[in-house]
Amino acid sequence: MKVQIFLIGLILFMSTASCGYDASFATKMVYVSGLSYCQADQILNDKCGKATDQVRNTYKMDVEYAMDNGKSVNSITMAVLKSDNDKQYFVGFSGTRETSQLIAEIAESFPRSYEIHPEIGEAKVMDYFYQRYLDDFRDPFLQKIKEIIKGNPSYGVTFTGHSLGGAMTVHAAADFILSGIDTNRKVQIYSFGQPRVGDHKFIDGFASKVSGFYRVTHSKDIVAHIPPCITDLHDGCTESGILPFYPYHAPQEIWYNEDSSSYTQCSTKEGEDPTCSNSNALNDSVDDHLKYLGLPISGLTSYPASLEELLKA
Repeated sequence: MKVQIFLIGLILFMSTASCGYDASFATKMVYVSGLSYCQADQILNDKCGKATDQVRNTYKMDVEYAMDNGKSVNSITMAVLKSDNDKQYFVGFSGTRETSQLIAEIAESFPRSYEIHPEIGEAKVMDYFYQRYLDDFRDPFLQKIKEIIKGNPSYGVTFTGHSLGGAMTVHAAADFILSGIDTNRKVQIYSFGQPRVGDHKFIDGFASKVSGFYRVTHSKDIVAHIPPCITDLHDGCTESGILPFYPYHAPQEIWYNEDSSSYTQCSTKEGEDPTCSNSNALNDSVDDHLKYLGLPISGLTSYPASLEELLKA
């Protein structure tokens, strides 16, 4: 009898535990991230080209909500979708769209205190990503996500995004978790070519509460290493020291090779695994940033794919 109880408990544990990185699921998230490059009205009216066809017709996802931040400069879109097949809600953010936006991201690449959740300590984050989330999305996002997910309490929530969208989705996921909106709900993050968002105190403040954080990188993607971490001669990227700010990635990095035919599952403990993309002598590829899992992530919609043009200018 005791053996039977043990086996039943083991089966239940295995069925509820995180299953780890799923490459097929990641492909779906590439399309959701790609869809988010579209404008909100195009997303709502199914006019986003290949991304719409794949997300709506192949993956059978429903668009629950979409909004633009209403800015002509620094334009960003957020979309919320639902899949009854996956029993998941998906939150996606658009990546960098215009040259002016890229310039603003670079100009505002300085640290500031993470003030909305002081309970995690003296964490610091990059100003541009934090300010855009705080000013443009936080209030409507928290209000809408509460309304949307209450109809399916057993569904998980997966946050996704490419480039700038990866940074935005990390802020949304952290806020969702730290606000205690639904502590029983499974939360995942699938980001692609995500820049560093904050320091290790910010990451440590919420990452342990995420059932899966998969930070997908592609070969020598330049953006995944911006802003640069602080290194020493022996241990690579360091998380603390005498300087006021140490940009640091969250684990787990999933590092794809150049043609995306294989990938390495990096350390689940260290966000800056020295044996993965940090092992490259130089991470300087724009081409690697523009394609993920073999797909032109910013060019999957009818939205003009200006990201390639501005990064190669």
